[in-house]
Amino acid sequence: MKKILLLIALLFLTGCASSAASHLSIDVIQQNIVVNSQGDIDDAITEPTDMQNEIEDKKEVVIIKEIDQIEDIKRENILDNFDQNVTFVPQAPFAIWDYLHDEACEEASMIMAVKHYNGESLDAIIMEREIQALVAWEEEREYNVDLTALETKTILKEYFGFDSTISTEVTVKNIKEILQQEKLILVPAAGRLLGNPNFHYPGPIFHMLMIRGFDEDEFITNDPGTRNGEGFKYKYDVLLAAIHNWNHGLAEGGMSDNEMNSGKKVMIIVERP
Repeated sequence: MKKILLLIALLFLTGCASSAASHLSIDVIQQNIVVNSQGDIDDAITEPTDMQNEIEDKKEVVIIKEIDQIEDIKRENILDNFDQNVTFVPQAPFAIWDYLHDEACEEASMIMAVKHYNGESLDAIIMEREIQALVAWEEEREYNVDLTALETKTILKEYFGFDSTISTEVTVKNIKEILQQEKLILVPAAGRLLGNPNFHYPGPIFHMLMIRGFDEDEFITNDPGTRNGEGFKYKYDVLLAAIHNWNHGLAEGGMSDNEMNSGKKVMIIVERP
Protein backbone atom coordinates (compact mmCIF):
# COMPACT_ATOMS: atom_id res chain seq x y z
CA MET A 1 0.00 0.00 0.00
CA LYS A 2 2.83 2.29 0.91
CA LYS A 3 4.43 1.54 -2.42
CA ILE A 4 1.25 2.42 -4.18
CA LEU A 5 0.93 5.73 -2.33
CA LEU A 6 4.57 6.56 -3.04
CA LEU A 7 4.05 5.83 -6.73
CA ILE A 8 1.01 8.08 -6.85
CA ALA A 9 2.94 10.89 -5.14
CA LEU A 10 5.77 10.56 -7.62
CA LEU A 11 3.35 10.63 -10.49
CA PHE A 12 1.65 13.71 -9.04
CA LEU A 13 4.96 15.51 -8.59
CA THR A 14 6.05 14.60 -12.06
CA GLY A 15 2.82 15.87 -13.53
CA CYS A 16 3.06 19.11 -11.61
CA ALA A 17 6.63 19.56 -12.69
CA SER A 18 5.65 19.02 -16.26
CA SER A 19 2.79 21.45 -15.89
CA ALA A 20 5.03 24.03 -14.28
CA ALA A 21 7.61 23.51 -16.96
CA SER A 22 4.89 23.85 -19.56
CA HIS A 23 3.62 27.02 -17.94
CA LEU A 24 7.18 28.28 -17.72
CA SER A 25 7.76 27.47 -21.36
CA ILE A 26 4.54 29.20 -22.31
CA ASP A 27 5.48 32.26 -20.27
CA VAL A 28 8.88 32.40 -21.90
CA ILE A 29 7.35 31.98 -25.35
CA GLN A 30 4.79 34.67 -24.58
CA GLN A 31 7.53 36.97 -23.33
CA ASN A 32 9.50 36.29 -26.51
CA ILE A 33 6.44 36.99 -28.57
CA VAL A 34 5.91 40.23 -26.68
CA VAL A 35 9.51 41.22 -27.16
CA ASN A 36 9.51 40.24 -30.79
CA SER A 37 6.18 41.84 -31.37
CA GLN A 38 7.36 45.01 -29.70
CA GLY A 39 10.38 44.95 -31.93
CA ASP A 40 8.12 44.56 -34.96
CA ILE A 41 5.94 47.35 -33.68
CA ASP A 42 8.93 49.61 -33.20
CA ASP A 43 10.01 48.84 -36.72
CA ALA A 44 6.47 49.35 -37.93
CA ILE A 45 6.37 52.73 -36.23
CA THR A 46 9.65 53.71 -37.92
CA GLU A 47 8.83 52.37 -41.36
CA PRO A 48 5.39 53.94 -41.70
CA THR A 49 6.91 57.25 -40.71
CA ASP A 50 9.25 57.06 -43.68
CA MET A 51 6.39 55.86 -45.86
CA GLN A 52 4.20 58.62 -44.52
CA ASN A 53 6.80 61.20 -45.43
CA GLU A 54 7.05 59.71 -48.90
CA ILE A 55 3.26 59.79 -49.23
CA GLU A 56 3.16 63.41 -48.11
CA ASP A 57 5.87 64.27 -50.65
CA LYS A 58 3.87 62.56 -53.36
CA LYS A 59 0.75 64.45 -52.27
CA GLU A 60 2.64 67.73 -52.57
CA VAL A 61 3.81 66.77 -56.06
CA VAL A 62 0.24 65.91 -57.07
CA ILE A 63 -1.07 69.19 -55.66
CA ILE A 64 1.62 71.17 -57.49
CA LYS A 65 0.81 69.33 -60.72
CA GLU A 66 -2.89 70.04 -60.22
CA ILE A 67 -2.16 73.74 -59.67
CA ASP A 68 -0.01 73.80 -62.81
CA GLN A 69 -2.79 72.09 -64.77
CA ILE A 70 -5.31 74.63 -63.50
CA GLU A 71 -2.98 77.44 -64.52
CA ASP A 72 -2.57 75.83 -67.95
CA ILE A 73 -6.33 75.61 -68.28
CA LYS A 74 -6.62 79.25 -67.30
CA ARG A 75 -3.95 80.21 -69.80
CA GLU A 76 -5.68 78.17 -72.45
CA ASN A 77 -9.18 79.32 -71.57
CA ILE A 78 -9.88 80.33 -75.14
CA LEU A 79 -13.41 80.96 -76.30
CA ASP A 80 -14.85 79.43 -79.43
CA ASN A 81 -16.00 82.82 -80.65
CA PHE A 82 -14.79 86.31 -79.90
CA ASP A 83 -15.21 89.58 -81.76
CA GLN A 84 -14.68 93.27 -81.10
CA ASN A 85 -17.08 95.68 -82.67
CA VAL A 86 -14.58 97.88 -84.48
CA THR A 87 -16.08 100.46 -86.83
CA PHE A 88 -15.08 99.77 -90.41
CA VAL A 89 -14.34 102.19 -93.24
CA PRO A 90 -12.29 101.10 -96.30
CA GLN A 91 -9.03 102.74 -97.33
CA ALA A 92 -10.87 104.33 -100.26
CA PRO A 93 -13.84 105.78 -98.35
CA PHE A 94 -15.48 107.20 -101.47
CA ALA A 95 -14.42 104.37 -103.78
CA ILE A 96 -11.76 106.50 -105.49
CA TRP A 97 -9.00 103.98 -106.02
CA ASP A 98 -6.23 106.33 -107.06
CA TYR A 99 -2.56 105.86 -106.23
CA LEU A 100 -2.88 107.38 -102.74
CA HIS A 101 -5.85 105.22 -101.73
CA ASP A 102 -4.47 102.09 -103.35
CA GLU A 103 -1.57 102.32 -100.91
CA ALA A 104 -3.46 103.49 -97.80
CA CYS A 105 -4.15 100.10 -96.17
CA GLU A 106 -1.64 100.69 -93.35
CA GLU A 107 -3.06 104.15 -92.61
CA ALA A 108 -6.67 102.94 -92.65
CA SER A 109 -5.85 100.01 -90.35
CA MET A 110 -4.14 102.28 -87.82
CA ILE A 111 -6.95 104.84 -87.94
CA MET A 112 -9.63 102.19 -87.28
CA ALA A 113 -7.67 100.89 -84.26
CA VAL A 114 -7.05 104.33 -82.78
CA LYS A 115 -10.63 105.50 -83.25
CA HIS A 116 -11.91 102.32 -81.64
CA TYR A 117 -9.71 102.65 -78.56
CA ASN A 118 -10.47 106.35 -78.20
CA GLY A 119 -14.20 105.71 -78.52
CA GLU A 120 -14.38 108.21 -81.37
CA SER A 121 -16.77 108.10 -84.30
CA LEU A 122 -15.55 107.10 -87.73
CA ASP A 123 -17.23 107.46 -91.10
CA ALA A 124 -16.16 107.99 -94.71
CA ILE A 125 -15.62 111.74 -94.27
CA ILE A 126 -13.53 111.29 -91.13
CA MET A 127 -11.52 108.44 -92.63
CA GLU A 128 -10.72 110.46 -95.77
CA ARG A 129 -9.61 113.42 -93.71
CA GLU A 130 -7.50 111.25 -91.41
CA ILE A 131 -5.82 109.41 -94.28
CA GLN A 132 -4.93 112.64 -96.08
CA ALA A 133 -3.45 114.15 -92.91
CA LEU A 134 -1.48 111.03 -92.00
CA VAL A 135 -0.06 110.54 -95.51
CA ALA A 136 1.05 114.19 -95.55
CA TRP A 137 2.79 113.70 -92.18
CA GLU A 138 4.53 110.59 -93.46
CA GLU A 139 5.69 112.30 -96.65
CA GLU A 140 7.24 115.10 -94.63
CA ARG A 141 9.28 112.47 -92.81
CA GLU A 142 10.15 110.67 -96.03
CA TYR A 143 8.38 107.43 -95.29
CA ASN A 144 7.99 105.09 -98.23
CA VAL A 145 4.56 104.31 -99.61
CA ASP A 146 4.61 100.81 -98.11
CA LEU A 147 5.36 100.54 -94.40
CA THR A 148 7.13 97.80 -92.48
CA ALA A 149 5.81 96.55 -89.15
CA LEU A 150 8.47 98.55 -87.31
CA GLU A 151 7.58 101.74 -89.20
CA THR A 152 3.93 101.16 -88.40
CA LYS A 153 4.80 100.77 -84.73
CA THR A 154 6.80 104.02 -84.85
CA ILE A 155 3.95 105.94 -86.51
CA LEU A 156 1.45 104.63 -83.97
CA LYS A 157 3.65 106.06 -81.23
CA GLU A 158 4.82 109.32 -82.80
CA TYR A 159 1.66 110.34 -84.64
CA PHE A 160 -1.12 108.81 -82.53
CA GLY A 161 0.61 108.45 -79.15
CA PHE A 162 -0.21 104.73 -79.02
CA ASP A 163 2.06 101.97 -77.75
CA SER A 164 2.28 98.75 -79.71
CA THR A 165 4.29 95.54 -79.67
CA ILE A 166 5.73 93.57 -82.55
CA SER A 167 5.44 89.81 -82.08
CA THR A 168 6.94 87.00 -84.12
CA GLU A 169 4.79 84.39 -82.38
CA VAL A 170 2.27 84.30 -85.18
CA THR A 171 0.11 81.35 -84.15
CA VAL A 172 -3.62 80.75 -83.89
CA LYS A 173 -3.39 80.27 -80.12
CA ASN A 174 -1.35 83.39 -79.51
CA ILE A 175 -3.56 85.54 -81.72
CA LYS A 176 -6.68 84.30 -79.92
CA GLU A 177 -5.20 84.94 -76.49
CA ILE A 178 -4.21 88.48 -77.49
CA LEU A 179 -7.61 89.26 -78.96
CA GLN A 180 -9.37 88.05 -75.80
CA GLN A 181 -7.42 90.70 -73.93
CA GLU A 182 -9.38 93.18 -76.07
CA LYS A 183 -6.32 94.12 -78.05
CA LEU A 184 -6.28 94.62 -81.80
CA ILE A 185 -3.74 93.12 -84.17
CA LEU A 186 -2.49 94.63 -87.41
CA VAL A 187 -0.81 92.23 -89.80
CA PRO A 188 1.33 92.87 -92.91
CA ALA A 189 0.50 90.38 -95.63
CA ALA A 190 1.37 89.12 -99.05
CA GLY A 191 -1.91 90.31 -100.50
CA ARG A 192 -2.11 87.75 -103.29
CA LEU A 193 -1.92 84.87 -100.83
CA LEU A 194 -5.08 86.09 -99.10
CA GLY A 195 -7.28 85.08 -102.02
CA ASN A 196 -9.88 87.72 -101.20
CA PRO A 197 -12.49 87.51 -103.98
CA ASN A 198 -13.18 91.24 -103.64
CA PHE A 199 -9.69 92.23 -104.74
CA HIS A 200 -9.03 93.07 -108.36
CA TYR A 201 -7.01 90.21 -109.81
CA PRO A 202 -4.28 89.38 -108.94
CA GLY A 203 -4.61 91.46 -105.76
CA PRO A 204 -2.13 93.78 -104.05
CA ILE A 205 1.36 92.41 -103.69
CA PHE A 206 1.48 93.94 -100.20
CA HIS A 207 -1.40 94.57 -97.85
CA MET A 208 -2.16 95.35 -94.21
CA LEU A 209 -5.34 94.58 -92.32
CA MET A 210 -6.75 94.33 -88.81
CA ILE A 211 -7.60 91.13 -86.94
CA ARG A 212 -10.41 91.90 -84.51
CA GLY A 213 -11.82 88.48 -83.58
CA PHE A 214 -12.26 84.81 -84.44
CA ASP A 215 -14.73 81.97 -84.61
CA GLU A 216 -14.16 78.21 -84.65
CA ASP A 217 -12.06 78.11 -87.81
CA GLU A 218 -11.71 81.69 -89.09
CA PHE A 219 -10.21 85.01 -88.10
CA ILE A 220 -12.55 87.97 -88.22
CA THR A 221 -10.90 91.01 -89.77
CA ASN A 222 -11.51 94.56 -90.82
CA ASP A 223 -9.90 94.43 -94.25
CA PRO A 224 -9.65 98.00 -95.59
CA GLY A 225 -8.78 96.78 -99.10
CA THR A 226 -12.42 96.32 -100.04
CA ARG A 227 -15.74 97.98 -99.28
CA ASN A 228 -16.87 94.49 -98.21
CA GLY A 229 -14.09 94.21 -95.66
CA GLU A 230 -16.14 94.74 -92.49
CA GLY A 231 -15.85 91.57 -90.42
CA PHE A 232 -14.33 89.74 -93.38
CA LYS A 233 -13.36 86.19 -92.43
CA TYR A 234 -10.20 84.37 -93.43
CA LYS A 235 -9.52 80.72 -92.62
CA TYR A 236 -6.81 80.35 -90.01
CA ASP A 237 -4.35 78.66 -92.34
CA VAL A 238 -4.96 81.11 -95.17
CA LEU A 239 -4.28 84.23 -93.12
CA LEU A 240 -1.31 82.74 -91.27
CA ALA A 241 0.26 81.67 -94.55
CA ALA A 242 -0.23 85.16 -95.99
CA ILE A 243 1.35 87.10 -93.10
CA HIS A 244 4.71 88.48 -94.31
CA ASN A 245 6.45 91.72 -93.47
CA TRP A 246 7.42 94.28 -96.10
CA ASN A 247 11.10 94.52 -96.95
CA HIS A 248 12.39 97.74 -98.50
CA GLY A 249 15.63 96.09 -99.58
CA LEU A 250 13.88 93.38 -101.55
CA ALA A 251 11.49 95.93 -103.01
CA GLU A 252 14.23 97.85 -104.80
CA GLY A 253 13.64 97.42 -108.50
CA GLY A 254 10.23 95.90 -107.89
CA MET A 255 8.95 93.25 -105.49
CA SER A 256 8.28 89.79 -106.88
CA ASP A 257 5.71 87.42 -105.41
CA ASN A 258 8.45 85.08 -104.20
CA GLU A 259 10.28 87.95 -102.50
CA MET A 260 7.08 89.16 -100.86
CA ASN A 261 6.25 85.65 -99.70
CA SER A 262 9.66 85.35 -98.05
CA GLY A 263 9.04 88.26 -95.68
CA LYS A 264 9.25 87.62 -91.95
CA LYS A 265 6.08 86.64 -90.12
CA VAL A 266 5.26 89.40 -87.66
CA MET A 267 2.22 91.11 -86.22
CA ILE A 268 1.63 94.45 -84.52
CA ILE A 269 -0.30 94.30 -81.26
CA VAL A 270 -1.92 97.66 -80.59
CA GLU A 271 -2.24 98.40 -76.88
CA ARG A 272 -5.17 100.15 -75.30
CA PRO A 273 -3.94 103.48 -73.86
